[in-house]
Amino acid sequence: MSEVKNKEHEGRTMIESKSDYEQIKCAFEKFVKAWETTEVDEIDSVVAKDTYANFSIFGEACSRDFLKHNLKQRTRKTTYARFLINNYVCLIEGNKAQQIAGIAALLSDSSGKEYAHYCFNGMFANSWVKTETGWQMNSIRFDLLTDDANILTRDETGSFITVKGTGDLSFVKNWKPIIDKNGFYFGTRLNSICAEYDAPWYVIQNRENIGTDEEQIEELFYKYCFAIDMDSFGLFKDVWTDDVVAYLPPLGIHDKRGITNVLKLNKSGSRRCQHMGRVKSIEVHGDTADIVMYHMDSTMIQPPYTITKETEKKDIVGSRWRIQARKENGEWRFSKFFYEYGPFIEGEFKEE
Repeated sequence: MSEVKNKEHEGRTMIESKSDYEQIKCAFEKFVKAWETTEVDEIDSVVAKDTYANFSIFGEACSRDFLKHNLKQRTRKTTYARFLINNYVCLIEGNKAQQIAGIAALLSDSSGKEYAHYCFNGMFANSWVKTETGWQMNSIRFDLLTDDANILTRDETGSFITVKGTGDLSFVKNWKPIIDKNGFYFGTRLNSICAEYDAPWYVIQNRENIGTDEEQIEELFYKYCFAIDMDSFGLFKDVWTDDVVAYLPPLGIHDKRGITNVLKLNKSGSRRCQHMGRVKSIEVHGDTADIVMYHMDSTMIQPPYTITKETEKKDIVGSRWRIQARKENGEWRFSKFFYEYGPFIEGEFKEE
């Protein structure tokens, strides 16, 4: 008995020795893993019993049980599931924290004659509180951003259109679908996330965790992505240098003001939008840095590329960003920004 107690004590000591940031990240990874595996009882330690949950695909309630009931639902046999966390940001102030994180997920069934799959991307915005037993989420918001049942592409004029994809909605028949109609109309659903109230940079006023130069640059990129996906372009004020030049095909070359104008127009209220990024490299040289970020997106794959049983465990890179950054008055900003389309390659971006 004493041996067990000692092991439990050692475990608590190990957890407590982690920074608050690491504890929250581990807790969130546990939550996402529970959704992936449908072993939802695992979330009890990281989600408050009366937590507020608002999922665009489920609805809302102040109940952990409501959340568990919905997270474990699968409406088709699933032989493989993979949920990857992207664009992770968490700001901490005392006993509270605000976090955003993207998720790129795949559900598939290879048990029959024909392989079937469903890919989706979504965004979390969560509030955390520090309790006697550790950090817990007391508010969880999730918006489904894209899926591969319907794909956003461009017509010959450059305008966005939605076309049928290869994703199979039979995996998620109980979900509320993405709304492809823009603007207000009778019966529309509001997003679960409202950036002006849920973004960490608005919620946390005196953050305690600053991070290394590399971590600050990575966070800056995720702020750029969140601003576009969540229609909060005011966040751009802290992203660019005054002399920034951005190459954004097919939208042209733009300065600081032009970037905001053209991306607002390009988004035009569309809810089917995601910028899931992954660091390829960040090289800091004093007060400047060179960055390469990959755009991870399996929900925009178009023929001849497709997801199969043989490729489902590989990453799909649709495009990349080449970025230069400069540190001004202690703050990192992007000074050159190049977006490059690439072929949808199973595995990794096709290097030049």
